[in-house]
Amino acid sequence: MSLPPEESPRALQELWRLDIAPGPELCAAYAGALRQEASKITRARGDYLSVAMDLERQLPNLDWLTGAGCDLNDSLASAETNVRAVSDSSRMDQFAATLAALREAR
Repeated sequence: MSLPPEESPRALQELWRLDIAPGPELCAAYAGALRQEASKITRARGDYLSVAMDLERQLPNLDWLTGAGCDLNDSLASAETNVRAVSDSSRMDQFAATLAALREAR
């Protein structure tokens, strides 16, 4: 299972509300999409903060998926590292800390 480009994590903000159990295929697809979006958080792009804020809106999904046992650690680590690298506000610092906490809670 993979998420088509138009179904990036941004398009699935309320995935956690669906009546589904996160299985290995969903976990892997979401991890891949998260990793792909996290790679866009770089100062080389003019929209890096928008991408980071879009991912910030994924926190309910991230909490739900990690709570269900999905291994998103590598993708969360990439997102955390990239957010910290571009952070220029306490909001982004807090988002990076929340990503770290999600990894550590697993």
